[in-house]
Amino acid sequence: MHHKFLEFGLLLSDWKCITAILIIAYLFVDKDRFIIAICLEVFAISFNGYMKTLFKIPLNAKIFSVDDGWAFPSGHTQSLAMILMYICWYYRKSYVILGSTIMFLYAVISIEYFGYHTWIDIIGGFVSALIVFVLFISALKFFKPSVEVSCFVCLVFASLLQIKLSLVSKLSYAHFYYCTAGASSFLCFRLIRSRKQREITK
Repeated sequence: MHHKFLEFGLLLSDWKCITAILIIAYLFVDKDRFIIAICLEVFAISFNGYMKTLFKIPLNAKIFSVDDGWAFPSGHTQSLAMILMYICWYYRKSYVILGSTIMFLYAVISIEYFGYHTWIDIIGGFVSALIVFVLFISALKFFKPSVEVSCFVCLVFASLLQIKLSLVSKLSYAHFYYCTAGASSFLCFRLIRSRKQREITK
């Protein structure tokens, strides 16, 4: 029973599930806030891939092959932690912080239980997410950029990291490219629509 229960926790930390949640939040909660969150998540995924090429700690050999990539820092942990930090920062409500904490602990316990990562990998993923998040929020407060500029900067840095990844790693990181391409296309659509709306109001 607990095995099935923890399987759902593993799903919550998957980048595809996180992306789906962010898209739903963008459509039904707050477009400005969550388009930034989507682009920030794309950058976080790219940053995690680059960090793994620096440490090159192998994944659990009982589950993964050599071609599946590296373990440290945990990408599952970093992706989930990044978005939960963003949501907590956005709402700043005690019940949101408590719920996010429970969700995070539930997910990382599932990750460790199934052997996807060790606690060292998980802690590394959390610290990596914390560093990126603090730098991002500090930049927002200092420069006060528009939504479009914030997204553009995230995607530019993500693209640069992916270029670096392609140079230093023989592993396939195709999903990083798909994420950036999708977010970039979405941002372009948003910019075009915003410009048309401004022209109508003039």
